[in-house]
Amino acid sequence: MINNKFNRNIKNLSRALGCAAKRLFADSGATLLELDLDGTRYRFGPPSDFDFAMSARTSVPAARVNELFERAVTEFSGEATALRVLEGRLRELQDRSFGQIHTLPDSLRELGVTVYTTDHDWRTLFTELLRASDKRAAFVAIAVQRYIEYLQARQSVLHAVADLREEVERCAADKRTTLFTASAVPAEAAVEETPALRRLPHGRAVMLRLEHGREVTIALARHRFAIAHDRGWALIADGGQRYVLRDGVNSVGRGRDNSIAVDSTLRNVSRKHLLVEPVGKDALVLTDLSSTGTFIPQTAIAS
Repeated sequence: MINNKFNRNIKNLSRALGCAAKRLFADSGATLLELDLDGTRYRFGPPSDFDFAMSARTSVPAARVNELFERAVTEFSGEATALRVLEGRLRELQDRSFGQIHTLPDSLRELGVTVYTTDHDWRTLFTELLRASDKRAAFVAIAVQRYIEYLQARQSVLHAVADLREEVERCAADKRTTLFTASAVPAEAAVEETPALRRLPHGRAVMLRLEHGREVTIALARHRFAIAHDRGWALIADGGQRYVLRDGVNSVGRGRDNSIAVDSTLRNVSRKHLLVEPVGKDALVLTDLSSTGTFIPQTAIAS
């Protein structure tokens, strides 16, 4: 939880960035920031454009989530600690550079670029930014704040996967069910597979395509929902309650710590049931984390 002091610091930093940006562009004749990322040359005008672009890089990619399921849970604690330490270090540098934003690039150069993940080309992005003069300081400050948000998202995913693993072990110990075969799910808890609805493979990202203006029926265990693609992406419960699917990874389940917490009376929905990530104009990536299954129409699965 970000405390009130940190919230105040962020607001003050935003004001400082705005003032610094105005001075920078006045001195440089509105010089554009140019970066080579993903094999593409990007050009940015004011820092607000750069900030908007970086907001798409704060979520954890589905491929990274899948990789966690292949690793031992014993590794999670060390990674979570490392992420917290790096987040704290970056916040410390933010505080130290407050009112002196031009000092931030030098501080980050001392930190080195190997601390940044290769997800979303973050490492390449910081390498490119830190090669330049102090006239990029406003952009560097924005990148630092957005990277902190990425670190927070990654920590949340680690905790979610760890919780799921605990649930798996508990279920296996009680010999009630297993997460890895559809046949082991209690008959009353899951939707029977039909040619129309297929169970998602557990822990693997599957892309669902849905044209604008359409919706598709899915099932979380035996509970029917719909995914709608109209004025935005949304998950709609059978009773009509609408949950907005935002950019980045949305976690769906009964637990209150999910970004979409469904009705707690839906007992067959797992505490952490499903990850949903909008990835394009007409596409979502779904990753089932549940013990009772997620079912979607075969025809909606991208080939």
